[in-house]
Amino acid sequence: MLEGYSGIPSDETLQHVHEIRDKAWSIRTYPCTSLGIWLTPMISHQEGYFTVLSRLKAGTALLDVGCFIGQELRRLVYDGAPSESLCGVDIASHWDVGFEMFRDRSKFHAKFIECDILTPNADLAALEGTFGVIYISQVLHQWGWDAQIKGGAKVLETAKSKATYFWHDEETFKELWKQVGEETGTKWVAEATLKSSEEGGLDPKDTADLGPETRFLGFVVRRLDEVEYWA
Repeated sequence: MLEGYSGIPSDETLQHVHEIRDKAWSIRTYPCTSLGIWLTPMISHQEGYFTVLSRLKAGTALLDVGCFIGQELRRLVYDGAPSESLCGVDIASHWDVGFEMFRDRSKFHAKFIECDILTPNADLAALEGTFGVIYISQVLHQWGWDAQIKGGAKVLETAKSKATYFWHDEETFKELWKQVGEETGTKWVAEATLKSSEEGGLDPKDTADLGPETRFLGFVVRRLDEVEYWA
């Protein structure tokens, strides 16, 4: 993407990435920043990616919760989605760093909102009922169970933070969305699969500090009216 989308020569990419990482780290010290996980957009590795891509090309809007520098949104644009249909939200703004990373300020027109999804600000509240697809792969694992229930309900509003952690398996994730449905009067079908680092598109060396038993949860959550939570 850096070569084909951003036009950065291959012999300059390594230095460029290191400079961007340092700038992002200076804004917020977070493990995924130093590990460089954001260098591999995960969205295109998910089941249903091309279905969602087709929906975006047809006019559906997508919200990326925990968007960081917007790398997942750039992947969508690289594959043909209109950037005007995309929006990112994050508790800290790395948006300008994203423009520096991808050198696309003149052609990337996605909207960014800086706020905590658990306490939406006026800008996010104004978009209630806007999004047909919601991508939320980098946020849920940072919260405990109760915050995940609250977060699911808050993000649901857009569809028609130091915290404890709750790491899911397939069954607890399904139970989470069952409870979200009960508390919001909606119905959901959750599909979840635990994946290895390789299956998630990551180098195992980059995730070794998480422990040998750690897996990554890929999921699709479908609502009856076809709004999707997706990661």
